[in-house]
Amino acid sequence: MFESARKIRNFPSGFQNKYEISDQELDALLKALFESGEGESLDEVIAQYLVEPSVEVETYLRRYLKTAEEGVVEDRKSLEKNVVSACLALSLVQRKNFPKIARVYSRVRYQENGLRKALLKQTILENTIQTFNDLTISAMSQTQQSLLSSIRRLQKDLILESQALAKYTNVDGLLDMRVREFRQALQMKYPKVYKAIEGGGLISSSGKVYKADQYIDSAARSILLNADRDSVEAVARVKQHSVLDYYLRDNRPVKTGKERKICKDVLVRKIMGYSLVALTRAEADRLGIYTLDEVKERGGLGYNCRHSIRSLPAPVLKEIMAVLKEAI
Repeated sequence: MFESARKIRNFPSGFQNKYEISDQELDALLKALFESGEGESLDEVIAQYLVEPSVEVETYLRRYLKTAEEGVVEDRKSLEKNVVSACLALSLVQRKNFPKIARVYSRVRYQENGLRKALLKQTILENTIQTFNDLTISAMSQTQQSLLSSIRRLQKDLILESQALAKYTNVDGLLDMRVREFRQALQMKYPKVYKAIEGGGLISSSGKVYKADQYIDSAARSILLNADRDSVEAVARVKQHSVLDYYLRDNRPVKTGKERKICKDVLVRKIMGYSLVALTRAEADRLGIYTLDEVKERGGLGYNCRHSIRSLPAPVLKEIMAVLKEAI
């Protein structure tokens, strides 16, 4: 009664090779970053080697879920195997490409920010890569588990209903009516499943569903900024600077449509025309501003945050340092 007519399309074995970033492309990115900052070159690399593969996998996952919804699948194990293969392949591509991009990006930012200590450079880079891996691996794991669970639940209900309908004949359209009612009940029972069939999406560790392109793009950009932020902070602490400028680094629209409260609070407080964060509690209290650690604890400079920090112009920093000394 509910046999699926859709043929299971195996996930392509050459997926990882298709999205392998070459040394020549990395060299071109490095040159572009040194010459013109982030710009279009970084956009293109992120789009081609991080976002595009995630969109392709999302398309396959929607197709597999749709196959499970349409009818009873004889080879369910094959369907589930393809779901696992798709999720694993994307995780491997992300884990291979992001570190390469992060190394190039970090090299440029370290030089710009004056960070020279090799061990500190390596530590910041490793933390940046691990943060991205933790976020994306968690998302793929959550997505895979959700899809497999949805497929199994759909298939169970379809098999049970198919057996129940086997005794019916389509007198006066009663069988057709029963099938329509079952389909309607299925949509009401599994609204999230049908939403996933229509729109796809990756499931974050918090359980929220994001479109694959938005999730990966935001994750890559906001986490790459950590290499910039952390190197700025490290240099400031070594030089014993008391404060840093908190500013909008990425001018694109907010993905959520809503600015973080902590970011708005920091930006609205101006001292000599700058929105400042302090590196110690004492300096924050004297100036009436937040510490950098407080900002991070409240969600600033995290996933999807478009802000960063930078050193103040020398004359401004000198004047603020003088004010802090007077306040002691």
